[in-house]
Amino acid sequence: MNKVEMAVIISEEADEVEKFKAQGLDITVHRNKMNEITPEGKDIEDRFKDKDDPLSLVFVCAMWLTGFDVPSLSTLYLDKPMKGHTLMQAIARANRVFPGKNCGIVVDYVNVFKYMQQALSDYASNGEEGAEFPAKDITRLITTIDGCIEECDSFLQGLGIRLDKIITDGDTLDKLESLRLAYDKILEKDESKNRFKVMSNLMMNLHDAAKPEIFELGWQNEKFSPLSYLNGLFCNRIDDEKLRRAKEKMSYTLDDSVTVMVAEDKPQYSIHQSKVIDLSKLDIESIRKSINATPYKSMEIDNLRTFIETALEQLINKNCTRVPFSQRYKNIIDTYNAGGTENEDYYEKLLQLIDELKKEQGRSADMGLKEEELEIYDLLIQGRKLTKDEEKEVILASKNLYNKLVEEKERLLVVDWYKDPQPKTKVLGLIQRSLDKDLPKTYDREVFSNKTNLLLDHFVDMAVQGYGWIS
Repeated sequence: MNKVEMAVIISEEADEVEKFKAQGLDITVHRNKMNEITPEGKDIEDRFKDKDDPLSLVFVCAMWLTGFDVPSLSTLYLDKPMKGHTLMQAIARANRVFPGKNCGIVVDYVNVFKYMQQALSDYASNGEEGAEFPAKDITRLITTIDGCIEECDSFLQGLGIRLDKIITDGDTLDKLESLRLAYDKILEKDESKNRFKVMSNLMMNLHDAAKPEIFELGWQNEKFSPLSYLNGLFCNRIDDEKLRRAKEKMSYTLDDSVTVMVAEDKPQYSIHQSKVIDLSKLDIESIRKSINATPYKSMEIDNLRTFIETALEQLINKNCTRVPFSQRYKNIIDTYNAGGTENEDYYEKLLQLIDELKKEQGRSADMGLKEEELEIYDLLIQGRKLTKDEEKEVILASKNLYNKLVEEKERLLVVDWYKDPQPKTKVLGLIQRSLDKDLPKTYDREVFSNKTNLLLDHFVDMAVQGYGWIS
């Protein structure tokens, strides 16, 4: 609370200084704060809407109570009677979706709640007769929580995880280890991981919505704590040192291939970091040993999958012909999730894929091509069987075309060039002239036309999406 900044927000009146002075109050201090503009040009509304600003608690009378949108607002305290449309709008202040916010909380000091049902029937979009009232009686809410816990428990039993056994067996350290192994088991298949996250998140949201009454009523359910612990591992609310060390061990192996690049956007006050993966630095045998040695194999595989997905995204962004690698990755995951692959075979297939991605990332250097030249080369040879000499000719054609496009970029690839037929025709003409001079004779009229149009379509796609060397 020492870091929380507060403010009073009220409408300005002509004689307010004398009015408040008669009550022994000084309104000028508050009015100055309400009218203040920060060096960054932010007024008090801007500050309150900024989730990172210290100003996070305001006292309002009528201002900001309706028609004032702050998605991050979590709690609304009501100490004045309200009805109808005003009540609905006031409640809506705390009812906006925002990352990390499970629900809005309304603290009702004057029993405004009794007017809500009438307001809903008058103004809510689904206020038809017989519709379920969205605000629940606390006893019904607790019954729903118990039912949700029972569903979570039943689901875990289907995975071979017995919460009752974890609760009764061993001391606290044994229970924690059992929960870590249960967490790893849930991570094994995407379906179980995603379903448990949804179920346990619902349980936690319902529990949050039942506070503080759930404590006052002395509610207890012995399975809530282990389920809450498992949910905390998924949501990173709980720092389990043993699991963290296991994650870090794999991360160290993977991070050897990661370089953090710092880029400055225009205007220059925006600086961001991005991670670039160099697979040539990756020791696949170390990853294999790490997976074989850990009791938390699914967790390490989860880290590995995140790494592979990042590497795939970067490789495909540089060369669109690499999309089949992404499809192959998806097939490996889908086959395992469907039960068609044993664990060891699953790990091995992922490692084989990384090895092939490693070779693919180094292919441009092996061929003496820039990444951009390699992409043009790959598009030109797609669906073609070439001799070694023909391959050399296509490599030269790719280099020359890329260099000519770069030389003519400022003249041809102007802003929105792809929207106008005339500059598109000029770009196509350059592609045709360059390739006509360099491509092998086996590229007949039909193949030549298909390839030049394919390249033009690809360059247009790059321009539309704003990526690559054309952007």
